[in-house]
Amino acid sequence: MVRILSFGILAIFALGAQSVQLPIQETQDVAVPAEIPAEVIAVENIADFLSENPGLEVVELKAEQRAQIRRYTLGQRVSGDRLQAVSRGSFTWPTLHNAAATVRFSGAIVSHVRVTVQQTSNLGRVYTISGGIGQRAIAFVIEARSTKQFIFTAEIFGR
Repeated sequence: MVRILSFGILAIFALGAQSVQLPIQETQDVAVPAEIPAEVIAVENIADFLSENPGLEVVELKAEQRAQIRRYTLGQRVSGDRLQAVSRGSFTWPTLHNAAATVRFSGAIVSHVRVTVQQTSNLGRVYTISGGIGQRAIAFVIEARSTKQFIFTAEIFGR
């Protein structure tokens, strides 16, 4: 436990040789994990490092691919428009995939399209294939490439 002493809205506590100031309003006890000493060595060539240090076992950590959220828009909201249609899809694969979804809408005069895509790569695009802003119909394709996850929401606004 480290005891934090507050002085007005500033708290000062020391961990080893470092002092840290944090905004705080009252005295409290905080559990601090034990510090582990670390030796930092810059390795420029792993093969040379291993030959100079026999007996070391190197295990590569697995990278985690996390989803990224991408937002696409076309047109803009206008006075009197409202949400006319929503299209959603959710797909997950154990290996990389190229995915595409086609969304088609007809009815109100389209003023704005907002597409949100969650995917594990930053490779993708959205493009219209017919109709558009100011028209009574629109069709567009949502693409995500080299992804393990493809989750999309397409919102179409109009009046």
